[in-house]
Amino acid sequence: MSCYTQLTISESIMGDGDENIDDQFEAEYIKIRDSVLGNLVNITNIEAIGPGLLIAQYSMPNILNITVQNPSQFKDVNIEFDGFTELKIRTQLEGNIFKIIYYLTESDRSEFGIRITFMGQHIFGSPFHVTIVGNKRH
Repeated sequence: MSCYTQLTISESIMGDGDENIDDQFEAEYIKIRDSVLGNLVNITNIEAIGPGLLIAQYSMPNILNITVQNPSQFKDVNIEFDGFTELKIRTQLEGNIFKIIYYLTESDRSEFGIRITFMGQHIFGSPFHVTIVGNKRH
């Protein structure tokens, strides 16, 4: 069975936090579609539950290893997925909380994997773009 075994999320700061992008990018979930099998993956109910920790529900029982790489001011974030109920996003810098509040803006599927871009906002107010790149394991 084909599944995404590694996703990379990278972000870039989009401004100083003063922009109002609520109406433009508000959505309920992120969709990830397996470009081989056509399986649709939904990441929903993303919420910050403590310092540096987000939890999101994941609709398929595939095991994923995800690394969040932040090329700007934020430290690396690790995502752990238990294969059944939740996706955990942890920052390695204690107290650095990511609050992902805006979702899918574009997606691109190809034979090499999938690329998803969505808007987010750091807990301290700086908006950023997030791109998820998935590599398929055949």
